[in-house]
Amino acid sequence: MISGQPAGILPAQTTPLYLNRESRCPTFPTISAIPAKLGDIVFVSLPSVGDTFEEGDSFGTIEAVKAVSELYSPMGSEIVEINEHLDADPGAINRDPYGEGWMVRLKMNEPSDLDRLMDVDAYKKHVGE
Repeated sequence: MISGQPAGILPAQTTPLYLNRESRCPTFPTISAIPAKLGDIVFVSLPSVGDTFEEGDSFGTIEAVKAVSELYSPMGSEIVEINEHLDADPGAINRDPYGEGWMVRLKMNEPSDLDRLMDVDAYKKHVGE
């Protein structure tokens, strides 16, 4: 389910993050397991740059042919960039969730939050893969 996951993915309990080590701003992709369960993504509602969220807050929705799902913040953070390309091409999430299908970049409130994220093997075990 999470095939093609690049090195550097640090999944939270329910939400994976890709840490861009150059900028220290995690990038929020949709793991390949989520589009596989929802089907073709047809719409994504994302927050605005500058919006802030606490861990567990809903920051948007992802809509597929089969269902609409909430997107939850994996940690206290501020949105520093959104992928505006997804407005015109939400299918990028299905095609390339770790590349062109990324959703938002975050500025963490507490960089130490990264210490509690799972590595790839722990996440596979968590989702039963």
